[in-house]
Amino acid sequence: LVSVRVLSAMSDAIFQLFGESVWGEAYPYGARDCGNTIDTILGKAYLHLYGFSFSSPEITTENHAPESVKAATQLFRCIKRVYHDNRRSPPRKAFGTVELALPPAKESQVSKAVRAFLFNAEKKAEGANSSTDIPEGVFSDEAENINLSGQEDQDNIERLRRGIFTELAKGPITNLDSGKKSPSDMDDQGLSEERESTRRHELSLDQKFKAVLECLCYDPRNIENWIVLSECCGFKAEYICDRLVPIQESYDSSHFCLKPESKRGSPATMTLDELQKSQYEEFQASRCNWTPYIGKNLYIYMKYSWSIFSSLQACAKDIGSTFAQDQENTEGPNIDGQNSDYLCWKKIESKFHEGNYVHWANSWAGLFIMALRTMRARALLVARYLAKKGQKGMHPSEVSEDIGTALYGDLMASTVYGYPMQVMTLYEKRQIAEHSLLALQEAIQLSTSSDYTQKSQTICWEIQFMTGKCYEKIASTLREEMYSLNCTEDARPARSYETIMTTAIRNYSKAFAGAQKAEQSSGGPDKSCIGGSSHGALECLYRLHASRFKVLVSAIRRVREECELAELEAFRITSVAWFDESNQSSSDGVRGNTWDIFADCVDCEFCSRLWTKAQLINVLVNYFLSNPFCILPTFSIVPLSQGNFFVSPCGLPVGPGLLLGAGFSQSRL
Repeated sequence: LVSVRVLSAMSDAIFQLFGESVWGEAYPYGARDCGNTIDTILGKAYLHLYGFSFSSPEITTENHAPESVKAATQLFRCIKRVYHDNRRSPPRKAFGTVELALPPAKESQVSKAVRAFLFNAEKKAEGANSSTDIPEGVFSDEAENINLSGQEDQDNIERLRRGIFTELAKGPITNLDSGKKSPSDMDDQGLSEERESTRRHELSLDQKFKAVLECLCYDPRNIENWIVLSECCGFKAEYICDRLVPIQESYDSSHFCLKPESKRGSPATMTLDELQKSQYEEFQASRCNWTPYIGKNLYIYMKYSWSIFSSLQACAKDIGSTFAQDQENTEGPNIDGQNSDYLCWKKIESKFHEGNYVHWANSWAGLFIMALRTMRARALLVARYLAKKGQKGMHPSEVSEDIGTALYGDLMASTVYGYPMQVMTLYEKRQIAEHSLLALQEAIQLSTSSDYTQKSQTICWEIQFMTGKCYEKIASTLREEMYSLNCTEDARPARSYETIMTTAIRNYSKAFAGAQKAEQSSGGPDKSCIGGSSHGALECLYRLHASRFKVLVSAIRRVREECELAELEAFRITSVAWFDESNQSSSDGVRGNTWDIFADCVDCEFCSRLWTKAQLINVLVNYFLSNPFCILPTFSIVPLSQGNFFVSPCGLPVGPGLLLGAGFSQSRL
């Protein structure tokens, strides 16, 4: 202890001797060798005094607080000097040790406003385009130094606290595999090891969240920190989603196959207005006895770990303790529904007392996901607000892109979380897709704006690809609009499904062209791409023609009365973009057009990776068998195992090897 005091005093004296601030991150020129020697000795002393070192691994898990704020300040300055030009990051335990010496932080007006905004548990509709009570007052210039008291000692404490949380907030968010043992190091309890890695990941996310939040309380105009805050919430929500059994399979094989029994039983009977009204009523019914989250403070869902049984128990107990005692005697919600949270909590806890721990944990999972997504949305809204106000850090187009991508991710698994979890209705699916679409369109619009000094990093073809996916989601919810059967072809109005799906195909086509151009200018596809639309032109090409094929199959599944109209509609949609324009034949009639589109989709080599040519031919054969108004070609139909068919012209059977080995085109059948 005496050595640390003496060496720290010598370090401060060097800065004072040269007339420089003791907060400098490098010793004055001419005294650096001496100063670096002092810091090296200090690092060795800290190992025994505080349990960590700058050069060797930690030998103790105990944290010993510095004896005074002055000692903590000297420790912090030493850490900053040692790691000023060091590629390695300082040990987190070092900053934790400094924090132990600080008195409890007093809540400022900025801190209160930021926390109240993020953790507000009031339940109301929150769209991607609403301000949602953003505390605009805390982003003014007058609020920047609201934590400074004017007293030197207190200001040094605030400066030290701000420095600690700024350092803790630096660096990337850890992923789930960080710190995970290799397979050779794992014992027979693989499940417990997986749970342990998940627990560490949740703890790391919470520590990162708290550090970034504290930084925002000092500097609420930092856009990057609001983005990081949203990522912490989003990552935790996503890995909880990954550990739940989906209540509905996200992949529907009926989109890519057709059998006689898969034909619809009746035609569509509702107009667009009737369809939308019916879907809205279904949505309203699904909201009865459903709640997104419970409790009075959303931070509790970040504080506690969902994956650890004891932590989840503590979370349930903590939330239960917030309910008023007089609610325990009520049998139902009051006029305002104020005790619905208590009734929901009571239902979930009853599963625990029954010993149904899986149902109990899954019920809490839905509440965790909704609460985390709500906080994520609020953080992104603030980031967009600041970016559009011209704050430095990020271009507003990048923030709008993040919002659109996050909203589209909520559509995955078609599940509404909260309690109870349920299948997403078509109305809600369309609402989310429309909000995502608006944010993505805003990103494209802002990326070309000259109103901002920052350079936009938005890649327009990637946004066009995502807008195509949004349009396709919206169109899928309007597929049941009825056809105008009694109109002539020229007077028949286009259904909303056709209009919106055509727009989706056009966006995919534009994205593919943009991706091709980008790859050509950069010398080829980026080999570092790891997922989603980052696969470049290949991903865009696949999605374009896979969507065209789904449109065709959807039309073929229609009943006899509307099948011809559906296929004419499908041809108009899919003929917007061709894989090979030579497939556009001079065929007349519905059957010829359908065949042209089918052959073009199959010719797309990348689509054939999903479906074998035999499966595709099976679709078409069943199509001809199930549509009386079409004339079957002079093919020989050879039934094989598992209900598959192989066909050949002129009655000649074709073996699987020959069929699959040959290129597929209309001329070869």
